[in-house]
Amino acid sequence: TTQVGISGSLPISQEPHTAEQTQSSKEIRPESVQDVAAETVAYYTKMLAWFTAVLAAASLMQGLFFIRADVLTRRSIELTRQEFISTHRPKIVVHSVTLPLDLKSVQTGMIISAFVLYFNVGSTTAKSIEIRARITRTNFPIQSGIFVHDKVPAHSNGVAGGMKDYFQVRSDYLISSERIVQEAAQKPEAAVICMGTIAYRDELGTRRETGFCHRFDAVTERWCTAQSPEYEYAY
Repeated sequence: TTQVGISGSLPISQEPHTAEQTQSSKEIRPESVQDVAAETVAYYTKMLAWFTAVLAAASLMQGLFFIRADVLTRRSIELTRQEFISTHRPKIVVHSVTLPLDLKSVQTGMIISAFVLYFNVGSTTAKSIEIRARITRTNFPIQSGIFVHDKVPAHSNGVAGGMKDYFQVRSDYLISSERIVQEAAQKPEAAVICMGTIAYRDELGTRRETGFCHRFDAVTERWCTAQSPEYEYAY
């Protein structure tokens, strides 16, 4: 077809589009801009989800690693602590058993009592101290299997390493009467003894015990060790 240009210009020739050109134009054009954008967003969303999942898995593994490391560290610290306490334990030993200065009388005589001084020669504190002691008469040499159930109040519940404490045990025996009996016999068959135990615990709660046993010499008015390994110990 031929069209006449404006103001007498040359004719402009315009050819009609063929069916093939129209179809080709439709094939290369996207259906819509919204569809392309939606597909792109969906793709990156999927990639972000995978990345997030991988990151979460890595964080979980890292958390498990830190928890395990923390448990192992705590175990190592506890084992080190237990080893230190076992090698730096408290140890109570009886230093002396003497007559107290404030002897009280039963009727007119002076009674036999004992002032027991003990030390913690260990490097850690002895805790939960429990003392059982009594003054009694028994055959000499001392027989086996004697158990002391009489509790004696302790001045403190714990004794630090290098420190000392004491307690006192009383009886109804008279010094004068025991002196008469002792002087009458060259080898007395019975003797007045002060015996007992000092139980305590270390930092780990392990129970430990010290035993003591002293025989009273009424002539010299002093306590002497009974030299009885069964009743004199410290472990």
